[in-house]
This record gives sequence, C-alpha cells and structure tokens, in this order.
Amino acid sequence: MERKKLPGGESPQYVRDLGNITSGLMLTQMQGDNPWHQCPTSQFVVVLEGSWFINTTAGDYIEMGPGHVLYQDDYKGLVVNGVSPVHFSGSLHDAPCNQMIVSTASREAVPNDFSCDWVDFV
Repeated sequence: MERKKLPGGESPQYVRDLGNITSGLMLTQMQGDNPWHQCPTSQFVVVLEGSWFINTTAGDYIEMGPGHVLYQDDYKGLVVNGVSPVHFSGSLHDAPCNQMIVSTASREAVPNDFSCDWVDFV
C-alpha cells in the first residue's frame, strides 16, 4: 500500500491501486438459499446490509454481516488437488442480504498481500 493524498483530499491515506484487475461491479440482493455452485469468476463480496452464510467443500462455515468482505475464487474451471471447489450460501434470519460484488480479471492478478505500515498521522 502507498501513502498518498487523493485528489480533493487534505490528509494522506493508505491506498492500493488495483489497476485493471477488476472486471465488473454488481449490486445484488440474496434471498434464501443458493445450492452448491461456483462463482462465475474470482470476486470480492462486500456485505452492505443483512447477513449471509457460506459453506465450502473444504468444510468451512462462515457467517458475515455488514462491512464484511469475502474473497471467493471457486470459479468454474478451477481445480485444486483434483477437485473443483464449490460453495453453498444463503441469507440469514429470513431476511434479504444486500451485497456488492467486485469481479476480478483473474485469480493470479489479485494481490495476496494487503499489509501496510499503519501509523498515526500528525
């Protein structure tokens, strides 16, 4: 990450320019369950409102709410250790879950290190 002032901003922020790794942006509302499936491409899922769960073929179960971000890369055609990973997901508490999905160009293009030196600015 790089510390810099953004246009129109007075104080510097840590920023990582993702360049052209994003290939799409979609707002969606999940209602109910979505049986075992793969995502169409590598993607970041950001929960805006409501909550949802995800079960994976690796045996993980996760619940997420507003502000949570998930990176999914179990897209069609991916094979890991001879298996095509899939997931089962759905909304929680009989309520819809509003999400923002940011599709990525490819799994290899996504940075695997989002660390930065967090410091107090005076």
